[in-house]
Amino acid sequence: MICRETKEARLFLVKDRKAGTIYKLVKDNVLEGSTIYTDGWRGYLALGQYYQHFSVDHSSREFVRGDVHTSNIDSLWGRIKRNLRKEHIKITAKYVQLYVNEACFRNNSRGKKRMAVFDEILRLTFFRVPVNKFLVRNSGDGSLPNS
Repeated sequence: MICRETKEARLFLVKDRKAGTIYKLVKDNVLEGSTIYTDGWRGYLALGQYYQHFSVDHSSREFVRGDVHTSNIDSLWGRIKRNLRKEHIKITAKYVQLYVNEACFRNNSRGKKRMAVFDEILRLTFFRVPVNKFLVRNSGDGSLPNS
C-alpha cells in the first residue's frame, strides 16, 4: 500500500491471496471512505463497500485511466525485487518480511535529511529493546543487581 498524499508505503507478506486476507489488511491500515486504486483482481471487489474503489484491468492491457493506476506500488515492488537480487545471494522465508521492512523504511525515508533518518533509526532501535533489560534491581541482600 502506498498513500498517494504522503508517499508512505506499508508492505506486508500474506499467508494467502484470498479476498478476506487482503480485505483485513486494508481495513487495518486504510481509513474507511478513502480512495483505493487497484488492478482488476476480483478479490478487491469487496473494497467498494467501504472505500471509493477504482481499478484498471491489466489483463485488457489497461494500465492507466486518468488518476487510476497502480504504477506507484508496481514501481516499489520492482525496486525491492531488484535490490534483493543484487544484494542477497539467498533469501530464506524466515527473513523476507525483514527485508521488505527495510525496503519500506528506505522508501519512506527518501527525501528526508540524513539526521532525521538517523533519529528515526535510533527511535525505532530504542523502542524495540525490552525496557526490562535496562532495569537494575537491588534485592537488598548485598548481591549484585540482576545476578
